[in-house]
Amino acid sequence: MIAHDSLLIVDEAHISQPFCQTVETIRQSANRSERPLIRPLRFVQMTATPTQGGEGFTLRAEEAAEPELAKRISANKPSLLEAVAEAAEERNQSALITRAVSLAETWGKERTRIIGIVVNRVLTARRIFEALDEEIGEKALFIGRIRSLDRDRLWAKWRRRLTSDPKERAPAERTIFIVATQTIEVGADLDFDALISELAPLNSLRQRFGRLNRRGRPIKVKACIIGTKEQIGTRYDDPVYGKTLAPTWKWLQNQLEGKGRAKTVDFAHTNLEARLALTDDRVIKGLSPAPRQVPLLHRSYLDAWSCTAVPLMHDPDVAPFLHGEKPPELEVQIVWRTDLDKSLFESRQEARRDYEQRKNALLGLVELLPPSSREALPVPLPTAVRWLQRLASVELTDTANSRDADSERERLIRP
Repeated sequence: MIAHDSLLIVDEAHISQPFCQTVETIRQSANRSERPLIRPLRFVQMTATPTQGGEGFTLRAEEAAEPELAKRISANKPSLLEAVAEAAEERNQSALITRAVSLAETWGKERTRIIGIVVNRVLTARRIFEALDEEIGEKALFIGRIRSLDRDRLWAKWRRRLTSDPKERAPAERTIFIVATQTIEVGADLDFDALISELAPLNSLRQRFGRLNRRGRPIKVKACIIGTKEQIGTRYDDPVYGKTLAPTWKWLQNQLEGKGRAKTVDFAHTNLEARLALTDDRVIKGLSPAPRQVPLLHRSYLDAWSCTAVPLMHDPDVAPFLHGEKPPELEVQIVWRTDLDKSLFESRQEARRDYEQRKNALLGLVELLPPSSREALPVPLPTAVRWLQRLASVELTDTANSRDADSERERLIRP
């Protein structure tokens, strides 16, 4: 409902590129009108990892030299690169899981306090979480596919020990392992002392390393990026990230400094910006997946959407202009209830009266306390169908851009 004389600020714009493309098209369309607007729409995208193109702004030298800001953007974040080989009979990234757990536990024994482990699949995160030794430290699992009720409880439990705010942060008496997926790349105020990350596109890695020593504390951080031999192969096409992993690995290797096995890539913001400035634009383009594109926005669509008082016979679908031409993943909501006895669902042949009594008892319990959105778990349709059919589950990510999930969805819902 906003139009002219407005300033629209989109935070974490890197995950909303189709929407940003649509807004920019509308803004440019207004500028080409016969009667230019005196105060047109102003549009600002806020992100630490902007896409190429467009007009951006950077810190002036005097701003970057401000003491508090300088600590954050110049904090050294040296990271090792380590490739692990999968045996032919191994599945689900067993070598990656084994190495991540081993490295995290080694650092934990060295009294490193907050250790983040970020991977690309929910199943990988769960297996790492289950394998970590609780004798070495506490552990928590942060994934995006979780009930909002549980998310609030989880954050309430860990917030004071993980926040970057020095006024609120409570010292950790033991090592804490935070196992997570891509969900922490957006809007999460977490501050790690060490980070282990599965290989991902450069923009995703930069978001993850933004959670490592977030405010530039005077500590010696530890970090390692682990990739499998398959992922760093030139033919590998990831279901989520496409063919960006091998180019990212190659680029990172070219940035290594040091000697022997001690060579590291420094993920300090100032260092990466300087190195990217020296990198060819065609190379940079291959380090991150291309954003989803939106359809051509016709003037007639804008005219139709502006008629909000009276519904039109033809009202163009707005979804492709918000989420891109590829539709968002279909989801179902699942609710678990401990107050519903299993016997209420049993389908044995019974007298009609007994069946009616059981049905009424079930409906009465649900009506007494109807399901709420906070206790519902969003699950992709293919995963829900497989779960109900007691089949092997599809490996999930915490992004919507998975070709495997899309093809599986089409197979399961096809008439």
